[in-house]
Amino acid sequence: MRVALLGLYPVRPDWILGGEEAVIAMLAGRLSRDPTLDLHVITFRGAEAGDRVEKRPGLTVHRLAQPALGRLTWHRVEIRRLHRLLRSLQPDVVHGHGSQVYAAAAVRSGFPAVVTVHGIMAREARTLQVWWRRMARTLDGWYERAALRDVQDLIAISPYVLEAYPWLRPARVHCIENPVEDLFFETVRQEEPARLLCPARVIPRKGILFLLQALPPLLREFPALQLRIAGQAQAMPTYFEACQSFIARQGLGRHVRFLDNLSLAEMAEEYARCTLVVLPSQQETAPVVIGEAMAVGVPVVATRVGGVPHMVQEGVTGLLVDYGDVDSLAVALRRLLSDSALRQAMGRQARAQAEQRFRLSLVAERTKQVYEDINSSRTTARSCPTPSVLRGENRAGSQQRSSQPHRWDAFDSAGFAL
Repeated sequence: MRVALLGLYPVRPDWILGGEEAVIAMLAGRLSRDPTLDLHVITFRGAEAGDRVEKRPGLTVHRLAQPALGRLTWHRVEIRRLHRLLRSLQPDVVHGHGSQVYAAAAVRSGFPAVVTVHGIMAREARTLQVWWRRMARTLDGWYERAALRDVQDLIAISPYVLEAYPWLRPARVHCIENPVEDLFFETVRQEEPARLLCPARVIPRKGILFLLQALPPLLREFPALQLRIAGQAQAMPTYFEACQSFIARQGLGRHVRFLDNLSLAEMAEEYARCTLVVLPSQQETAPVVIGEAMAVGVPVVATRVGGVPHMVQEGVTGLLVDYGDVDSLAVALRRLLSDSALRQAMGRQARAQAEQRFRLSLVAERTKQVYEDINSSRTTARSCPTPSVLRGENRAGSQQRSSQPHRWDAFDSAGFAL
């Protein structure tokens, strides 16, 4: 079976920018080992010098030069380029990632297609303060509505995906959470005291300034406290400068370290040595970094936003706080920093849940099953390990429902696969 995977594929395996790239890289790497699949990845990432093709065992990567002004031209040129290549490949299934050009190209390709949504553009727009960035993301939000309007098969990485898109009416929803690299499951904890890890880019949506504001009251009780921020530091230079300015004013220089992007091995080392992971975001869908922390057995303190509550089970695998509530964040961090037994119990629970939910081999197997179902029959979807969440309307408006009820309470509050 020939599968075309459309999305943000990393330029280098050790330089992955964001969860979407991580997921596509993991899936491509695992599925390329399957001799029954002829796998092709198509991406605009890393082709500034022109189109090129990279041959790897079990995998062909097509890097296309991206035309300028894509957002302003409604991505028509990119979609034409993607469709031209798809016609030459004649795939059995097209898997588009994201909610922008790759999703639109997959849905409109004329081939059997499935889409995985990673970020909710319309909601991310609300987190941006700079007017032109907010306007650009708002345009992306309008485009995502058009791109996803005719999706028939949707891979939902979290119940939050359908909560965020009440207008979305796919015929079939396949419930498959994001995978985590095996390396993190193999990592042995070597916890160091008072060491916080924030695995996030330094951008407003990730709430770094919010986290920094919680540090001064903690330092009175934990004077050796260290915060290590692992993620692209210069993604938004003005925001990075604002964070540095706050650090200088509060005298936090020796307590905060920006690590920038790290390799997988370096990230595994950070998870192993940290006391806990903190993710203070304003908006998230299904952060891969939470899955990684859980796989290593690290408790998580995170904000109660987006799909995070479907991943972090309150009081069991971590603690949740409201975004912007500095006092509550400080209390949650203090509680875990001062209670070793609680951290260990939460870490064990997190590790056990991660085994059931995020193992790459399981996610790849379920994803391949979706491909086979779509390729062989457009009327069934057997990918969900728990009762299916299926809903849809045909063009005449009649409901097409499975024998299973469409109810979110079919899922445990901590996630899909429990």
